[in-house]
Order: sequence, then C-alpha cells, then structure tokens
Amino acid sequence: MIRKICAVDIGTSITKVIIANIYNSEIEIIGIGTAETHGIRSAEIINMESVSRSIQNAIREAEKMCAVQVNSVYVNISGINIKGENSTGIYVVSNEDRIITSEDVERVVENATNINIPSEYQIIHVLSREYIVDKKNRVPDPIGMTGFRLEANVHIVTAPKLQIKNIYKVFYKMGLEVNDVILNSIASSEAVLKEEEKNLGCIMIDFGYAMTDVIIYVDGGVFHTLSIPLGSFHLTSDLEYAFKIPFEIAEFVKKRDGIATIEDVDPTVKIEIPSTIENPRRLVHLKDIALVLEARLEEIFEIVLKIIKKKIDPGLLSSGIILTGGGSLLQGIERVAERIFSLPVRLGKPRDLKGLSSEINSPEFSTAVGIIKFVAKQFITEFDEYREKEYKPPIQRDKKLLNKIKNWIAENI
Repeated sequence: MIRKICAVDIGTSITKVIIANIYNSEIEIIGIGTAETHGIRSAEIINMESVSRSIQNAIREAEKMCAVQVNSVYVNISGINIKGENSTGIYVVSNEDRIITSEDVERVVENATNINIPSEYQIIHVLSREYIVDKKNRVPDPIGMTGFRLEANVHIVTAPKLQIKNIYKVFYKMGLEVNDVILNSIASSEAVLKEEEKNLGCIMIDFGYAMTDVIIYVDGGVFHTLSIPLGSFHLTSDLEYAFKIPFEIAEFVKKRDGIATIEDVDPTVKIEIPSTIENPRRLVHLKDIALVLEARLEEIFEIVLKIIKKKIDPGLLSSGIILTGGGSLLQGIERVAERIFSLPVRLGKPRDLKGLSSEINSPEFSTAVGIIKFVAKQFITEFDEYREKEYKPPIQRDKKLLNKIKNWIAENI
C-alpha cells in the first residue's frame, strides 16, 4: 500500500513543503514547494493570515508538481519555549514466563511519562533512549528478552499548548488537518544522521534563520534537545550594522561572498557592495566581512557548547558534530565549529531518497525531509506491530493447541 504524506516546514525565512509516496521502507519525493515566510518571529506565529498565505503558496506549488491535492499535513515545531527532559520508568514484568512483550514496554514507558509538567504545556514526543532489564542488561529493544524488572529511560519533549493550538488553527482555517507536530531537531536528525553516528554519540546542530536547534544522541537514543534564539539572521544583522547597509543588501552579500573564517581570506581582496538609492556602490575588504561573520558564529557555537557541557562531556560523543539547516551553507562554517567544539564536523544533507531527490539535496531541506522520514518510520513500525498481532501464521498462533494434540497422541496412541 502506497501512502501519500505532506510535510510542512514553517521556517522563519522560507516555508518548505514536500509531498512524498511511502511504500514499505522506500520514500519517493513527488512534489516540492517553497514560499517566503511572513508572520513568524522566533519560530512562533505572530500573524495567522500572513503565515497562512505563505503555507498556501508553498502547498499549491507542490500540488501542481505532482497533481495531488493535500488534505492533511505533518508540521514542524520549534522555539525556545519547547522543553526536553529525561525521565525513568520502572515496571515489574508479570507474565508467568517473564518474557517481555510489547505491552510491558508500553507500560514501562507510560510510567516514565508520569512526570509533572506545567498546565500550559503538553507532551509532543516520548523518545526511548534505552531499556534496562534486571538492572544489568542495557538494550535498545527488550521485547522477547526474559526478565523480572524492566526500566525505560526516555526523553520527553513538551511544548506550550497555545503554540500548538495556533499551528492547528492556521491549517484548520485553510481546510487542512494537522496529523502531528514534530520537533524541528528530531525531524532534521532523521534526515541527515546515520545510525552509526547515533550509536557512537553525536551532536546535530540545525543552524536556521532565527533559531539554532540542537539534538544530542548517546548510545542510539536522544539524550538532550535544546534551542537558542540565534541564527543566520543575526549574521546578516551584524553585517547590516557594521557596514551601514540595508538588511536586504547585507543578506545578498552574505550569501554571495560570505566566508566564516578570516584565515581563508586573502587580505588584499575587495568585494563590491551594491548601490542603493541612499548609498552609492562601494568596495570593502572581504576579510572585514569574514571578521564580522566569524565573531558571531563563534558566539553562537560557544553558547551551544556551554549548554551541552552542563549535560554531558562532548568528548564522549565520538561521531562529533553534524551541521545542517540553511545557515550551515556558509563557507568555512565547519572550521569554526571544529575549533570551538574540538570535535570532527561534517555537513549533513538529506539522504536515502527517491524521486525528486536532487532538488532537495541541501541542508535547507533537512527538516522537511526529516518530517517525511520520521512519519515513514512510524508507519513501518505500526505495520510491523499490526502484522505481528493479526497475521501470525496458524502454526504460531495455535502453538499451544498443537502441543496439546502432540501430547495426547503420545499418551494415547
């Protein structure tokens, strides 16, 4: 069965929409749409009408590309008010044979989510980090193991009810249903991280326009999530202030000539800053632009590092840093990150896709692609669980009956 799903990444700068077919474990991109975002500030909706127009424009573009009408969507969510915390649940396995089942796992996870959260917040994700069987065996999946005491370490993500309500309200007014909201960093990590990186431990930094979203993986599970209200917008703003130029010109110069490291710039090279009605054309040293960009990048990465160090020693994360998001396209950004974090750094792009994959093979599309992959993984898991429960071969389903028949035959014939 082929499922069609639509992912909407409402970015502060650009709204991106992807329509995809999901069949078994394969993802085929069939529609892509983008539109300039209006009505968003620091990842939160401040003008519903403006945001609605931006989303509609992006969805229409994607619909035209694949001749599909969108009725429901999966949407990203981000912001400094979203909180992530780790929790532990304990459950005593009550089965006579002590074999851990999916029901046991559900119960222990429920116990782990029994935490106090503010009344104005709600849980949007419960992510399994690891399970511990009888205080000694640490495993990612305990189903089928034998044990008495089952522990679950989970990462719980909560978001303000009002922020979620506003997202639903925007799409409701457009006649669209929101199937789910997915944390920005979780989505992006699904698009760009390898399982090996998650298992060895890594930090993914989604460097967006107004927000930097961070997610830490340890032993294959989510260890911590965080967001800070700084991004590539602030690099542009610094150029605007430093060179006394309009914001639009500063953004153009950053994208055309921006380099994040002074050491990579020839000090004699000059670049042209386009003229405006108020300002004539002029030349500036490229190293001066790099100086501004490098200083702000260092500040952002140092803030992230300071927060991470309160949670874990970054040196324990063998796979290092994976940078993604539109802001990560800045030339030389990897070298700045390597210097600040003292870890290996690579640029993360969406991978393992079919269809229009070349059109979205960029860090800018990591969140939108990640939403698709996150949902696809849920579909596959749900189907496997359903198939296990409903489609067991008769010989497995009636195993106890067969054993009784065998015993009767042995005793009576």
